[in-house]
Amino acid sequence: MAQGLVGVNDGEFVIFDRQQLYRVLLNELDDPETLLGDELIRDGTYFSRYQPVVFMTMDNSVVETIAGEPTLMKTEDPAGWVAGLDIEGYLRYLYVLSPENNQIYKYERLSNRYGAPSEYNVDGDVRDASDMTGDGNVYVLKKGGQVVKLLRGEMKPFVIRQAPEGILEHATKIFKSFDGNFYFLDPKNARVIVVGDSGSTGEATYLKQIVLEGDQIGELQDLYVDPDDTRLYVLDEKRLFVIDLQ
Repeated sequence: MAQGLVGVNDGEFVIFDRQQLYRVLLNELDDPETLLGDELIRDGTYFSRYQPVVFMTMDNSVVETIAGEPTLMKTEDPAGWVAGLDIEGYLRYLYVLSPENNQIYKYERLSNRYGAPSEYNVDGDVRDASDMTGDGNVYVLKKGGQVVKLLRGEMKPFVIRQAPEGILEHATKIFKSFDGNFYFLDPKNARVIVVGDSGSTGEATYLKQIVLEGDQIGELQDLYVDPDDTRLYVLDEKRLFVIDLQ
């Protein structure tokens, strides 16, 4: 059962379940590959600066794949990697969301390893978080639909105007295109909620919802939007759906 989607380049993705990776290029699906031994996958992200796909495993290891070759990555922290629910790569840093510690850990990627982590979150409440995304700011989606916005680790205002009451109550994933909109995945209602950029004021505007209809739609797992905000990709347990946004 597919559980996650990592966008790599235009029309290129890696879909993963707990044990295997499936590379997708345009409409071609490669044979599945095992990540590394018996490692079970927790989450994945694309590190555009260095161009690997990065995975965190259930035993808190980090594995990078470059050109399909998996490499187990070390951290300079003697205690090893912190347990995380979600990972995101931005510039030269890997961010690890740890709701149980009410913290986001920031690891600098060095030439062949990662530095020891620093604590990014200063005053935000990221307990009960389910997902995060970033564009220079970090946005954390909490269970129930609250969004916490952090800039250099400090909380900033964030509100969604003109949104129907409870619109994000069942959202499980958040995605932010760099200069574009927010996208929230709502598996319970088989929809994606689209919200405009909040800018420096922290005031975003509800734009629309996109409902996936049909007997073939399974439980939605993940989403991705291309850098130009032209195509939305939505993953269920078995299929990848493409939706034109323009």
